[in-house]
Amino acid sequence: MSGNGNKPRIAAASAVLFALLASIIIRSYSLAAGDGRQLYDDPAVSISTVRGTIYDRDGEILAMQAPDYGFTISPAGDAAMEAAFISRYTRESAISIEAKIDSGVPFIPITMIPSSDAADEIRKEISGSRLDGMISLARREARKKMTDAAFIGDVDSSLNGISGIERLCQESLDAVPSLFRDVAYGRDVYLTVDIEAQERLDSLGIPGSAAVIEDGAIIAWSGPMSSTILSSLVREVKSRDGVSFYKGSPLRLALDTIEGESGLAYYASRSGYAESIAEAFGDTVIS
Repeated sequence: MSGNGNKPRIAAASAVLFALLASIIIRSYSLAAGDGRQLYDDPAVSISTVRGTIYDRDGEILAMQAPDYGFTISPAGDAAMEAAFISRYTRESAISIEAKIDSGVPFIPITMIPSSDAADEIRKEISGSRLDGMISLARREARKKMTDAAFIGDVDSSLNGISGIERLCQESLDAVPSLFRDVAYGRDVYLTVDIEAQERLDSLGIPGSAAVIEDGAIIAWSGPMSSTILSSLVREVKSRDGVSFYKGSPLRLALDTIEGESGLAYYASRSGYAESIAEAFGDTVIS
């Protein structure tokens, strides 16, 4: 009798578990399909992940993930009409844009980041015109670099690091999607680089990369940078909530050293570069 009385409870519990399992499966499928949060009509690319940011020693951003806004183009549309509309939101002429559309370019960036209200107005204007179905307002996730320094590196179309710090710290910077979060964030990487000093070094026109690696020490490197040199530039790796996963100290590199009057030590891989760097910083080299 008591056994039969438990059957409704077991059935109810089974129903709850089944509903929970079904919701997880549906959630998994919606995430795999982009869950409506797609970049530019590409179902294989989702904006549910945000790559970690690369900072300099003082917390200035060196590279970050940020969206490009623009228009997706229908290959079956009227190129002249599309170009005339898009040119209102770019610095390009309608003729130049039309040429891009005719050549098969699927995405034309705009030169401003619209507010949500402005974006809604653009969408309304498109939907109420003959352009509806030809073009649409879209956003595309991209990697923005605040410096041209080669050691920062580059990412591929999927925002995976392919060179420099971007590749060296790929495992830390990469964000892993989760079934339990709408957005997953990669860890942030802090370098020993000082962006202001970096800009002064870049102004020298030294081929290759250059970076501050610690107080009073500057490295100017000509040619490809090894992983050893790149790793010496990484000071710390943190999660978005500030938890440190790695905290290292820069490596001293066996390079030519020249002491300046200010006490700065200039490290360079080629003779003559150290003097040039010291001169750029207004320092007098002690011979």
